[in-house]
Amino acid sequence: MRQKKRAAAVLLSAVMAFSAVSPAVPVWAASWQKNASGSYIGSDGSVLTGILSRGIDVSQWQQNINEQATMMSLVLGGIAAISLLVGGIGIMNIMLVTVTERTREIGIRRSLGAQRSSIVAQFLIESGMLCGMGGIVGIIFGTIGSLALGKILFQMTIFPATWVTLAAFGLSVALGVLFGSYPAAKASKLQPVEALRAD
Repeated sequence: MRQKKRAAAVLLSAVMAFSAVSPAVPVWAASWQKNASGSYIGSDGSVLTGILSRGIDVSQWQQNINEQATMMSLVLGGIAAISLLVGGIGIMNIMLVTVTERTREIGIRRSLGAQRSSIVAQFLIESGMLCGMGGIVGIIFGTIGSLALGKILFQMTIFPATWVTLAAFGLSVALGVLFGSYPAAKASKLQPVEALRAD
């Protein structure tokens, strides 16, 4: 039973990390110059030919693309924020159940002289480690998803920046510690005598 709960916690934190690493639509910020053949050459070396180069205002088209990309990034950011909140609440509930299951263990530790701070540290470390493992899983899947979607949608390799990957991992661990703080505090406040009476 405890392994199932830990697996659920890892899965929730993997979803949180995946949402942080998942690819946003890249903003196309090239500037365009019209050449003698009527095609537009971008500052990034890309070329607009055919109907795209003849019947439209390229600067307006570029502005529309950037606006759509910004809107898509905002939508994906909102979805990521919601998934982080839901995942954090799920982690907290799983840790609360863990505290309930280990009430007798907590009572034994407290009766042997363990300080409240050591009980808090125990549960915070456990929560942080669970979310850290889930964060690694989420980063792996997020990176694979970025590479796959980049090839399919944009015919280019989109690899998450190193700082994004590190930030996603740090965010996973931080959220684990944050949402694990209430269960840890609850565990530390248990009275030894009452905890030892628990089944």
